[in-house]
Amino acid sequence: MEQMRRLRKREKMKTFREKGYVIKIWEQEPNVSYEEAFENDGSLHNIHGTHAYEVFNPRGESIHKDEEDMWDEDACYQNACQDVDADLEEVSYDIYKGIAQ
Repeated sequence: MEQMRRLRKREKMKTFREKGYVIKIWEQEPNVSYEEAFENDGSLHNIHGTHAYEVFNPRGESIHKDEEDMWDEDACYQNACQDVDADLEEVSYDIYKGIAQ
């Protein structure tokens, strides 16, 4: 059963490249309806929306994965791009610290 779910997820997965990073976005089965998620004004936890994403750095390491409260591909892409920018800032800061020492 789990293997079938993973196969379905891969069939619906889209891959994007952003600044040398790989973003994977896929559809998933939500565990509540969209209306129910927003009617409860943040009081529900571990909400799985209709989409999820994962970001991989240029070395192929996963730097962030979000499977909760994502309701469309565009929201996933925008959040993933913010994760890419945040990681690039952290890498730049680490390089700067190394040079400054």
